[in-house]
Amino acid sequence: RSVFCSGWFWQRAFLTSRAGVTVTNSIMEPRTPTAALQKDGDEATRRMFDKRELRRRNKTAYEERLALWRQTRMAEAVTPGPEAASSRVRVYMRKRPLFEHEEQAEEYDVVTVRGGIQVVVHNCLTKADLRTLYISHMGFQFAQAFDEGANDDDVYMQCAAPAVEHMLGGKVATLFMFGQTGSGKTHTMQGLIARASSHLFAEGDATSPCTLT
Repeated sequence: RSVFCSGWFWQRAFLTSRAGVTVTNSIMEPRTPTAALQKDGDEATRRMFDKRELRRRNKTAYEERLALWRQTRMAEAVTPGPEAASSRVRVYMRKRPLFEHEEQAEEYDVVTVRGGIQVVVHNCLTKADLRTLYISHMGFQFAQAFDEGANDDDVYMQCAAPAVEHMLGGKVATLFMFGQTGSGKTHTMQGLIARASSHLFAEGDATSPCTLT
């Protein structure tokens, strides 16, 4: 049996959308993004802005809309998809919190975990006119999703403990960690390895030989 466990989800404000299920789109009231236009005599001329910079300049507007979305949508029931069904291969997702240096750089949380199985990526966008702000909400389902409040014990009991028990029965189990650089793979794996070691030696027979490879 193979158990796949993803690293922490990268949640910078400049996330790009990817294939998935569209949950909803929020069109915000048209407004001029901060410093999106500059006066040149009597004419307003459009300046070129990096998309990430536009998102950060309009952080307050986006955060207000995200707070409203979370307030109204978090209580909705999430219907489990085939990803949650019992399978030899299961994919788990863990979201990490923002780092202090990211908050200082005016980044903000654009990922929400719902129902313990769904991850919603809130892609904060600006239309071509640089006046209309909107958010695309994309949902992705997993066997289980952990929010930023989950600890290593929570992750181990759901992701790794079943694999260790499977291995103790004389079978083979694999945990494969994947994710972007900085998404928390090493942090999570170190916690899982420490707990797996304790689990293995606690369950083993102290009189039987033990070979580590």
